[in-house]
Amino acid sequence: MNVEIKHISGGTQVIGPNGTVHQYGTPADQLTAAIAALFEVVNRNRAELAEPERVKAAALALRAEAGEPRPRKDRLLALLRDLSVGAGGAGAVVGAAQGIAEIAQTLS
Repeated sequence: MNVEIKHISGGTQVIGPNGTVHQYGTPADQLTAAIAALFEVVNRNRAELAEPERVKAAALALRAEAGEPRPRKDRLLALLRDLSVGAGGAGAVVGAAQGIAEIAQTLS
């Protein structure tokens, strides 16, 4: 019997200080994990958000776009900018958004 493995992938996420997210794995896996982490950071820092409803709407749209077969990098980045504006002084949320932006930059 011959067994050939062409590709194995997996992912790990580490959330550091101020909501920074470090990702390992495929970009799609990283994006999914980082957005899940963003929701956790938003929930923990909700009281600090300048515009909670704006952040919520942007985060939901971000998750929907990331779930597309080919997420659009420009759309992801625009949603992240909107989310960051709504976050105001919530540094952990902005940090998590920056981590997702770094992942989005790697998408083709």
